[in-house]
Order: sequence, then structure tokens, then C-alpha cells
Amino acid sequence: MTYNVLKALERNDQLQQEKQPWNVHWQLVHEYILQRKATFTTQETPGAFIHSDVWSSVASKAAETASSALIGLMWPDANSFKLEPFGEYEDNEELQDFFEDATETLQAAMDDPAAGLALAMDEFFLDAMVSGSPAIHTEEGDVSDLRFDARNVQQFAIDEGADGYVDTIYTVMEYGLRGAAEKFGLENLSKKTQESFKSGKFGDKIKVLHVIEPRAKDDQNPMRYASVYIEIEAKHLIKEGGYHELPTFVFRYSKRIGEKYGRSPGMRALPDIMELNQIWEIVTIGLEKNFDPPLAVWDDGTFGGGTIDTSASAINVINVSGKLPSGRAPIEPLFTVGNFQEIAVLIERLEDTVKDHFMVDRLLDFNNETQMTARETLLRNSMRQSLLRSVVNRIITEALTPMITRCFNILLRKGRFGFVPGTPEAIAWQAVNPGKEMKTLPDALVKAAGERERMYKIRYMTPAAREQKAEEANGIMNIYQFMASMIPVDPTLKDMLNGKRSMKALGEAWSVPHDIFNSEDEMAAIQEAAMEQAQKTEEIQTGMAQAGIVKDMAGAQAAMAKAQQG
Repeated sequence: MTYNVLKALERNDQLQQEKQPWNVHWQLVHEYILQRKATFTTQETPGAFIHSDVWSSVASKAAETASSALIGLMWPDANSFKLEPFGEYEDNEELQDFFEDATETLQAAMDDPAAGLALAMDEFFLDAMVSGSPAIHTEEGDVSDLRFDARNVQQFAIDEGADGYVDTIYTVMEYGLRGAAEKFGLENLSKKTQESFKSGKFGDKIKVLHVIEPRAKDDQNPMRYASVYIEIEAKHLIKEGGYHELPTFVFRYSKRIGEKYGRSPGMRALPDIMELNQIWEIVTIGLEKNFDPPLAVWDDGTFGGGTIDTSASAINVINVSGKLPSGRAPIEPLFTVGNFQEIAVLIERLEDTVKDHFMVDRLLDFNNETQMTARETLLRNSMRQSLLRSVVNRIITEALTPMITRCFNILLRKGRFGFVPGTPEAIAWQAVNPGKEMKTLPDALVKAAGERERMYKIRYMTPAAREQKAEEANGIMNIYQFMASMIPVDPTLKDMLNGKRSMKALGEAWSVPHDIFNSEDEMAAIQEAAMEQAQKTEEIQTGMAQAGIVKDMAGAQAAMAKAQQG
């Protein structure tokens, strides 16, 4: 079945039309905060100076600080998560070992510098602060297993599925002819583009539409999402393929009911940012006048300047009748600028308000003066996390969890975790690697995958995850402290709490490695060994006591015999 190019282009036009009201808003926000991306409704020459109308950089710095702090909270590195068996598979030791090994393999692939995840995360979180609708795209890499790219909302248009999550992404990308030929193959491009390439017009560019959308439910294609590249001007189908899972994850910072795109802290702060920018312009001009004021030059002739120039260094000729009054200077400042103290207070207030919009006070911890106990630290982090919970949960739900899931599936399909013995993939691997031991996938994993069962969960081990668990950990510690004070009143209370479960819960809250805890079998073995040792010790002591008794009896008998002989 041939893909309907005209229908896809028509759908793109429709989605782009829906974006038009947003483009005006995004353009204004970017002009004040992230000027290098302020090309939603205007075009800039590469290398052009783009800060000429910006008088304050407070908003830009606040956005960068907030995005960096969010990265530190949400994704300091690829060791920020761990895969663990889920549900009925939790106690399966084979799966526990498999997912522990898979976690290390997956983390190494995501942390590979060639994958570009660190760079993509920088752009992703900064766009979240400014546009409120960033995206991160995941592909199989050429020189690495994975490849990540951040995408700005200017590039794509989206649509949602019935569940309210983004499942359709239409992305417009611009390629130079040489880059397009390398990516798609010259023979797959339109005839016009091929002719331009063969003519050496490498400076020419083409726009390509990348369509990612779910296939129809009755479509039996195992790749659930269609992937189509279209040369827009030529209306030419370049490439048609698909993805097993959605490869692009669009995050909406905060969302109004009925809207598809997200709203950002930058949008919320825009009135204060614009006012602050205007005030700084006034202050800058005022300071310039204060240090280099406009002058008035008195003229006792018949002609004057006719206009008043109030700019710095200006000279105004003022006409008077007759001579100047005695003692009047022939040249004097026209006027002075008012007191800057009051406006300085206003500037400080606006700067603090802008930083509050970007949650700088909540994302950063400036408490370096008071030494706090571990419990006080938990309480403080719990309060801070409660203010960030909605943002953190949305990032996890819309971006991080689907990204990790896709990366896991890519590596699973590539055999990085092992193979099913006897499959064509396993046979091919053994042919290429004769004599090497092949890793095999657990039977339970293969069975669960075949039945589309959920087999693992993602446990985040980031600062944000720890702070989310801080309240739970604090509660456990509180209940044990209260129980200790109540046991003298009611000794049966000690039987209410399960110590093993409490230790595991605290371990999760503090991101303690799971392998430091002994398994049930290991604990049983330790307890059995302790009992055996205790039994042996008791036997030895009993033997020693019996030997002492025998010795004493022998001594007594000897004494009695000696007495009788005497």
C-alpha cells in the first residue's frame, strides 16, 4: 500500500495552523530569555547580534540555573535508575540477576559520549523552562548503540491520542544537499534534488517532513508506529519505515485543559520580565544622563534652537531677550535625573519575582550556615520536593520512563542482553563469535515478552527520587521512635512492625544498593550457622562442665580412699 504523501502534507498544514497562536507567544518568550532560538515568526542571519533589545539577562540566567538544577535532580548521569523485576517476578532470582546485569549494560550505552545524551538533556531541560514543550528523540546509533537528539517545539507539531499523551509528531527538518544524500541516499531523493546535487549546488537546502504516527489497530505490522520522510517542496516520498515503540517523547511542563502544548515558567514570568527589561532600559539611559547630562546654552541673541534635546551630551540653545542676568552661567545642565534608590528597590523585587517563577529558590539549596541532623535534612528535602512533585512526576511520566523503556527494547533487539537459543539471531551470533560463550535470556523473560506482560519496573535513584521518598523514610523513623516510648506501657506493640520490610523501605528511600541486603535464603543460612555454632559452644561448655565434675569426683574419691587408709 503506497503511503499517501498529499494527505500527510495536508495533515502537516493543519497541525502547523493549530500552532500559529503559540508561535507568537513562543517568539516573545524566546526574545527575552533564549534569543538564539527566537525564530518562530522571524528569521535571523546566522551570526547576527540578537541581544540588542535586551537590557537585563536575569531571566536568561534564571532559566539556565533552573534547567541545570533540574538536570541535577532528575538525571545527574545514566546511573540514575535501576531495572528490577516487577509483580510476580520480584522474587525470581534469575530475573534479579538478569536485570542487574541489564541495568549496567543499558547505563553504559546511554552514558556513551557518542550517544549524545548529556547534550540532549541540556537542551531538553532549557527548552522546558522557556517553551514548556521540549522533546527528546531516540534512535539506534551509527557509532554507538543509541543516539539522542533534543528537538525544539519550533521544529515539530503534535497530536494526542485518546489517553491524552502525545503519539503523533510531525517534524520539519532542513538539510543541505550533501547531508540529505548521506542520510537518505541520493537515489531516494527527488529528481530535482538529484540534479541539483550532481550540478554541485551543495549550498542549496531542502525541507523534509518526518512523520511519526501510530498505525491503525488492525494493521498487523509489528512496528506499531509509522515513520515516513517526505521532501516537502517536491511532494516526494523519500523513505517509509517504522518503530516498535514511540521514539520521540514530548514533555509538557504544565498544561491547560484542551491544549496540546505546554506552558512554561518563562511564559508565566513574561510580564515581570518585560517590566524588568523596560526599567533597566530607563535606568541605563538615566545613568548615562546623570554622568553626561544634556546642557543648556543661553543665547542673548534673537534665535533659539526651537527644540529641546534631552539625550545624554545634548546641547540646547535657549533664546532670551537682552543680556543674561548677572551671575547666570552661560552653560548649565538642563536637568538632573531623579533618585535611583527607589527604582533600585523595584528592580530587586522584580528580579526576585522572576527567579521565583523559575523556582530557583526551590531547586537550589542555599542553606550553608546551619548544621542539621539527618532527620532535619529529610524533613527539609521533603518540604522542597512537595513543591516540585508535579513537575518531577510529569517529566518521569512523559519523558524519562518511555525513553528508558525504548532504550532497553533497542538493546534487547540487538542482543546486548543475550539471545534465545536456537533463534536465527543466536545462530548468527555464534557464527560470528565461534568459541565464545553466548549470554541467554531467562525463560521467564521470554515468556513474559511473548505474552506482552510487564516484567520489570524502573526504580529511579536520583536526588529527586530520594527526596520523594524522604517523607516515607521520616515517617518510618518517627513510628519506631514513638513505638520505643510506648513499649513500656504496652510491650505487645513491638510485634506490630516488620523490621525486615522497614529496613528494605528505608534502603529504597535512601537509594541503598539492593545487593547489600541478604536474601531470605542467605539469612536462613546465616541463622542456621549461628544456631549450629551456638549448639557447638553449648556442647563444649557442657563437656567442660562434665569433665570438671568428673575430675572433682575423682579427686573426692581419692581423698576418701586416702582417709580410709590412714
